[in-house]
Amino acid sequence: MKFKLFTCGLLLMALFCFSGLISADTIYLKSGREIQTSWVEVKGDKVQFLKYGGIVSIPLGKVERIVSDLFEEKSIDHTASDQEMAEQVAPPPEEALPEEEEEEIPEEEMLKRTPQYWIERREFLNEQIRAKEEEIWQLQITVHGAIATGISTIPLAEKIMQLEEEIALINEELANLEFEARRYGIRPGELRGTPPPR
Repeated sequence: MKFKLFTCGLLLMALFCFSGLISADTIYLKSGREIQTSWVEVKGDKVQFLKYGGIVSIPLGKVERIVSDLFEEKSIDHTASDQEMAEQVAPPPEEALPEEEEEEIPEEEMLKRTPQYWIERREFLNEQIRAKEEEIWQLQITVHGAIATGISTIPLAEKIMQLEEEIALINEELANLEFEARRYGIRPGELRGTPPPR
């Protein structure tokens, strides 16, 4: 009877020791999960361990530490793995966008934003009309002389008609002058020298 009890005790101790050997290592994951295994090994960026009768691998970056019941705790160097994971997770560096160049405004466009430009433009057009009217007047005198001497007046008449058409076009431009000026923020009163209302 004593021998049987002694034998049972030895068997229980053997089973206890054997079970300790089977679950000798504990793998602590960063997620808080624990994995019991009888064999574990770190290979590069992977942790391999025995589970369900086969070797299972997990990324080293997911492991917090490995604690052995039979041996001292194994330290895990996460420097390389963490850096690799960070590189995988981190978005690619954004390319520096080229600085937007300020669009240079033509000088004439800048001048159109001032009342003086439109005042001078109106005076210039009026001077053109006066010059063409003077030329027409001189041609009409020449026409009368040509009639008196019997010279053909057709070229003179054609020139007068051309000048009259040019004057009509200039008058159209003058009529649209205030409208064009308003597009650039110039009030009609400013073209006539009237100060803007306060």
